[in-house]
Amino acid sequence: MTDSFQIALTSFKKRLTQGEQLRFQTTTLDEVKTAILNIQDDQSRRKSMMNLSRVKAFIEALEQYSNVVDVFLNTSSLLCFIWGPMKFCLQVASSWAESFDTLLDAYQQLVENIPLLEQYGDLFKGNSYMVNVLALIYEDMLDFHRAALRVFSKSTRHKALVESQATILQFEKQQKDYTKAETSLSTIQESILSIQEYQREHLNHKKQFEAIEKEDNKRQRLALIDWLASTDPIPDHEFAVSMRADCPSSGNWILRENKIEAWLDPQQSTVPLLWINGIPGAGKTILTSVIIGECMKNSSSSTIFFYCRYEDKQRDNFVAVARGILSQLLSKNEVLLPYLYSECINSLSVSLISHEICMKLLEVCFETVSKSQKTYLIIDGLDECEPMQRRLLLSTLVSIVQKALHPGMFRLLIVSQNEPDIKRYLRQYSDLRLSSSCNRSDIEVYSRVWAEKIQQKFIVSDDTKTYIVKAVSEGADGMFLYAKLILTNLYGQTSREKLYEELQPGTFPVGFEQAYSRIVSRVYQNPNQSERATAEKLLGWISCAMRPMRCYLIDKSHVKIVLEEQKLAVMCLRYLLFQCFDPTTPDNQIHHYANEGYYAFQEYAIVYWVDHLESLIEQLSLSDLENSEQCDLGSAIAEFYEIFGIQNTNRSDVPSFLEDRCTHLVGSDQLDSLLLLLSHTRKVRADQDELTEPKELKIILEKVRSYLTKLSKSKNLTIVEKEKLNTYYGSKWIKCPRHACFYFYEGFPDESSRDKHLLRHEKPFLCTDLNCLRKHWGYSTENELKRHVLLEHPNPAAFGGKFPKVKKEPVKHQCDKCESSFTRSSGLKIHQRTHDGIRPFKCESPGCSATFVRKWDRDRHAKSTHSGKGNASGSQSSQSTPTQSLP
Repeated sequence: MTDSFQIALTSFKKRLTQGEQLRFQTTTLDEVKTAILNIQDDQSRRKSMMNLSRVKAFIEALEQYSNVVDVFLNTSSLLCFIWGPMKFCLQVASSWAESFDTLLDAYQQLVENIPLLEQYGDLFKGNSYMVNVLALIYEDMLDFHRAALRVFSKSTRHKALVESQATILQFEKQQKDYTKAETSLSTIQESILSIQEYQREHLNHKKQFEAIEKEDNKRQRLALIDWLASTDPIPDHEFAVSMRADCPSSGNWILRENKIEAWLDPQQSTVPLLWINGIPGAGKTILTSVIIGECMKNSSSSTIFFYCRYEDKQRDNFVAVARGILSQLLSKNEVLLPYLYSECINSLSVSLISHEICMKLLEVCFETVSKSQKTYLIIDGLDECEPMQRRLLLSTLVSIVQKALHPGMFRLLIVSQNEPDIKRYLRQYSDLRLSSSCNRSDIEVYSRVWAEKIQQKFIVSDDTKTYIVKAVSEGADGMFLYAKLILTNLYGQTSREKLYEELQPGTFPVGFEQAYSRIVSRVYQNPNQSERATAEKLLGWISCAMRPMRCYLIDKSHVKIVLEEQKLAVMCLRYLLFQCFDPTTPDNQIHHYANEGYYAFQEYAIVYWVDHLESLIEQLSLSDLENSEQCDLGSAIAEFYEIFGIQNTNRSDVPSFLEDRCTHLVGSDQLDSLLLLLSHTRKVRADQDELTEPKELKIILEKVRSYLTKLSKSKNLTIVEKEKLNTYYGSKWIKCPRHACFYFYEGFPDESSRDKHLLRHEKPFLCTDLNCLRKHWGYSTENELKRHVLLEHPNPAAFGGKFPKVKKEPVKHQCDKCESSFTRSSGLKIHQRTHDGIRPFKCESPGCSATFVRKWDRDRHAKSTHSGKGNASGSQSSQSTPTQSLP
């Protein structure tokens, strides 16, 4: 086999699963013909014949091609990888009339670009250029079937087949453009050099097509990134790995556990699902990172992982986890791109939020990727999700494991605490319980490393160092987090005397609660008053912030939640009363304020002041609405209402449920202001996607964002000035105007990204069909609308114009005795027999003396006259022409 054929075939095989390779490499032409006859018989019984004779010419052309290849290349293993995919696609597509019709048309049009090669047999002998032509034809046929397989082998083919119509026809058009080199063999004898030029054109057209496809894939991928809007698990994994920096071998013991070895072993399928569970602080996340690292070493498999986090909306619910998993699957499996993009377009939502859609996407995607490679999915910290959320996740993932067609190709690892509801779902699967003895040696090594640091800092004896290692290792009782808290607290002491105080038996903490208490006590005993005040404020903010501030463990004895909530509410209200939010402020002054970072807190304060007030209602007392030394909430509400209160509103506009929540505040002078602010703001925000009230704040917000957008494009902004602004506003200054959107705070690097995102909100391209649901809820781009119209409201006339038939080559062979003309010399020779009276084909039936010009005419005569199977009407519908005459 020449290099050209080998390269084309190797490239094609890379896209096939192992099962497909085995199945296709033994497929023969006879099997294809049998499959066609079976399809025809089935359609005949269902009275839905679809003119299967359209594929006959393709088979004839490929059979001649096969004969030429067999003779001149001395190989017979090429065409099976065309017959195999062809048989598969025909069998699958036959269940959907529209897609089957498209596929048959595709074969009918493709054959017009493949010459009958046997007449050029002598031309191929010993001619390397002509062998390259054969290779080009072969590569084209593989490319076509690779595209067809990508559509017809999907698990969601029932939906994807209709969408495949444009894809197949687009491929046909591309084939027609760059297969001209293969259709002009009759002129090749005149100039062998022209073959080289055709080859260059072939490559150029192919590169152009690949570039268009690449750009289209990039556009779809960007749209999916926006739709999925998932958190990136890589930083979580890197952080977990960094926790082992002092002891790189820590946790490696988990890889030697029998159940872990069985779960990881690619040759076994006995443990498709494994549950690792243990007590809090046992280092489960660290162990998870070790297992993930081991999985990632296997390049032949795919590793997907996710770290759940308590009270982090990007990490603590079913949809967030599903988004993270789907994003990783997409990044590792390009075959999922068309399907996921189709679901994105049809979802009618800016982002993926539906539980049902998430379940379906996970099932389909894992079923698809598991056919071609092993996939490991690791979920850490499942117990940090709410019970309802983890039930949704478990039911979906366990169902995928149970329905797996190929056991062992999809493997699931769940890591969590031993929660009863998780145990109920996973009781029939393997589990690995982490006992206090499992990581005892790791804790000792970790304690020894830190004890040496403590010894070097405070110059203590070896006995003290040994005591620290022993005390921490024994007190940890298998809890790595406890060891870390104790050791970092000891290392953070300010003097040797303080260190010895911490090591005293009566002071040395026992358990998590005391460990945290010792750390917080050290914070509050900081002699630096400024640092202590800042620490106290940060603890309060972390406890009460409406958006995650990346801290999960707070000692409640040191943080008064209600008081801190009041302080945050007052801070938001007072901040919005600053001069910089006065709508009469000149633009140049607003620019000055922006440059100095005055608006760094504006998004949070403008959106969440109402949330902080609302969360306080039940805990407030009458005295809290009066001025006090700790918090002047009452005056802040009064001043805010005076500046931003809505006119023409009264208590009758306040909903009854809100009145009921505030009955204990009756008698306060600020109750009316509080109720009117809360009720009006909630009502307006429920009705409007963008911030419209208070109007004064909206004006300032728009001016500041407009100025920052202008700055982001300015070439006069120095690096120092940009870095300064980045410290105030982050690196993404251009943001979404919809207050409920994630990108209202997160922002975009440029206007183009923001504008594309806004189209996902607005969907301005509406369908013009009056009976279509999409006449009110449109599409984000014009291309999406065009695709919808093509699939749902096709115009036959327009459709025919979009995919024109290939132009026939000019007639070349003219009869010298009449006006008839022919495209091929063989046709002219047969025709001339009618003028010369030559009828070489005699009927072979006894007693019949009929003769014919063409062999085909004689065979038709024999079948219709002597076999008794002729059509009584003397004709046959083109829609039901049988294919029993296929060679």
